[in-house]
Amino acid sequence: MICFFVAGAPVGKARPRFSKASGRAFTPQKTANAGAFVKSEALRQVGQPVLVGPLELQLTATAAVPESWSNKKRAAALAGEIKPTGKPDLDNLAKLYADALNGILWKDDSQLVRMALEKRYGGVPGVHITVLPLDNTVRSAPEAGAMLGSERGFVPVARPAAEPFDIFA
Repeated sequence: MICFFVAGAPVGKARPRFSKASGRAFTPQKTANAGAFVKSEALRQVGQPVLVGPLELQLTATAAVPESWSNKKRAAALAGEIKPTGKPDLDNLAKLYADALNGILWKDDSQLVRMALEKRYGGVPGVHITVLPLDNTVRSAPEAGAMLGSERGFVPVARPAAEPFDIFA
């Protein structure tokens, strides 16, 4: 299992834009910056295990509670009674993280055969990522260096995240 936390407001992957001058597609700067930040946080917190085999990705996106809300409404949001229904969409959030972690946590995001996605309000905005091997054939790719984890290929949780994360906050 690999777990880490990316601090900051969750960002989803935006659709490609097209240049008026050349007609070529390009990735919006906000998406490119968010993807680069996710990559750097993954490398800093867990290294580059590059797992091979079927994987499950669990993402919990935590949004800040709007300051304009009353104390009663804020408490309900923090208790999970009110869910964030605004942007980013869960599918776009999953796409940004799945693409950004290619070549770092897995060879390709096609290895993700199960996903659990959630948006919630919390005290610290960010995204908590957990990657689980789904069978005992999951191993680190040879080019990523020495075998990580136990003989069955499971990767232990690495250094703690830079920011504290409480899933029930």
